[in-house]
Amino acid sequence: MTESRSLRWDGGPDEKMAPGQFLREINIKIEDKNYTTDAKKIDCFQNNLDYGGTADIWLDDLPAADKATWADLVAAFYIEWPRTAVVKASKAERIWALKEWELKLEELGKKTETLGGKEVWMHVKWADGIVAKAKDAEDTGGLLLQDVVNGLPMPIRDLICHQPRTTYRELADAIRAVDAVELKDGVSKYTKDEETACLVRVNAANASPTLAIRESLANTHLPPDHTQRSYAAQQPRAALADPFGNGGGRGTLFGPGRGNLFTIPRGVGTGALVSQRHRDLLHFAIIQQPDSETGRAAYQAQVVEWHRNNPGTTLDEQHHYPLTLGTAPLGSRECYDCGHPGHTQGAPPPVCLGQTLPEPEQTWRRIAGFIDREFKKENRAAAGVNYIGYQPQQYSYGNQYTYPYPYVGSSYPGEVGDMPGNGEGPSV
Repeated sequence: MTESRSLRWDGGPDEKMAPGQFLREINIKIEDKNYTTDAKKIDCFQNNLDYGGTADIWLDDLPAADKATWADLVAAFYIEWPRTAVVKASKAERIWALKEWELKLEELGKKTETLGGKEVWMHVKWADGIVAKAKDAEDTGGLLLQDVVNGLPMPIRDLICHQPRTTYRELADAIRAVDAVELKDGVSKYTKDEETACLVRVNAANASPTLAIRESLANTHLPPDHTQRSYAAQQPRAALADPFGNGGGRGTLFGPGRGNLFTIPRGVGTGALVSQRHRDLLHFAIIQQPDSETGRAAYQAQVVEWHRNNPGTTLDEQHHYPLTLGTAPLGSRECYDCGHPGHTQGAPPPVCLGQTLPEPEQTWRRIAGFIDREFKKENRAAAGVNYIGYQPQQYSYGNQYTYPYPYVGSSYPGEVGDMPGNGEGPSV
């Protein structure tokens, strides 16, 4: 067996390899070379130290009695570099690490070096890590699997589209099996297609019939003494008010500086639109699966079917997104990050596990919560007028209802703002 290359361990404060891991690597080399004498083991240890580095100087200065045998050297090593307990990441941090384990387009077709000096393709290294990170995140049911697949670069998604990937291990196996030559060809074709599409967009903009007018206006300058006429600010159309605009510091669905974005289109009255959207919210409801083995399989089928049937679709009351197993139903004043009630959004762990829901589900819960709140607000306003025989409407999001009100729904910017709330909350 040929001698593997030196680890070149320095042992200083900036060393990336932990001391205990370095000692384990030395023991592996000793076993591979079948060294049995203390002298050979100590030589192997010294030969893998960075020459003139912190550990190399430490070994030279070590008293002879502390390195007379391999056992003496190991004992002295742990005195100099004692074992330290590794801080275990929280579940929310491990879930975030899974989401952040990305394979980038510019990395495809390139090689990288592992800790042991072995060269592998970048997509192979990514596949080796995804299974371990999913296990650390305890995502045994594959709830985040579809998000991981959707985050892969398009060239590699095209090459594994016909391969089984219903589990993280199947996804990793499919990516490891990708041929590097085919992958490079796919990246090259994808890059050329993107460049062509960009060129077409630029040419289309340059060929615009208003180009000459825009260029003329851009080159027009008013004289310094020109007095411009002032106009009154344009009055906004009727809009649904921000439900948290004046209350309690619970945040807003609209985000900072956006104003009233929930503008009523096509002259429809506010109350009519809210009621109509709420009817659609009930009519197009889909069943939330139970938290069981059968439910997990059904949930995965729901997610796959939704993405297959709704490419590029905006989430709205006619296009519900499947809810994660074990989370609260819509309208439960639930946290939009983790899907559980009883705390406000952004609560620290372990009260809230952070953004554990798939991103489309977080967006959908915000939209549904907005419609629910506005509908309840309209009902309270109607009750305040003391209509004869008024009864609060009872409804459920877990069943199907039929209403003869066809309507093409769409989400509005205000419903998916930068600072969403999580439920209706008390009036203050």
